[in-house]
Amino acid sequence: MSDQAIASVGDLLEKDKHDSSLQRYKANLLGTAAQGDLGGNVSYFIHSVVFEDNRHDITYDLDSEEGIQHLRDTPFVMEEGAKYKFAVFFRVNREIVSGLRFRNKVRRHVFSVSEEVVLGSYAPQSTTHEFLFPRHEWAEAPSGLMYRGTYQAECKVRRDPH
Repeated sequence: MSDQAIASVGDLLEKDKHDSSLQRYKANLLGTAAQGDLGGNVSYFIHSVVFEDNRHDITYDLDSEEGIQHLRDTPFVMEEGAKYKFAVFFRVNREIVSGLRFRNKVRRHVFSVSEEVVLGSYAPQSTTHEFLFPRHEWAEAPSGLMYRGTYQAECKVRRDPH
């Protein structure tokens, strides 16, 4: 990364401080980040499993410790061959978040399948972002006698370390 790269929203707002029209432009572009939203850089609100037939979407509220614990403690049953997507709703606060990634890992016994998708980079704003995975088609749950059983899934949203 260049030595001239801007490290934070505060640095971005301080640069060219003498130009009032540029300051108004930056405040308009950054929205509430210019005033400083509270909270961490990224707030995750809801994680859902959305089914193609809209029968029984499964939603977990991740805005509190109780909601996170409920997600860990409450497994759900997915029918064989069901078509589904994961939905994650989040908001970016205070600082620009670059290289946000979504990783889904599913395990059964010693076998595992992992997929990772780049969500992108986001400027701070008060509106909530929605991400659906997979983006274009539906994922399909395994079907058949050999695939019946209990699976463990791990979904992570993380920043690119580079």
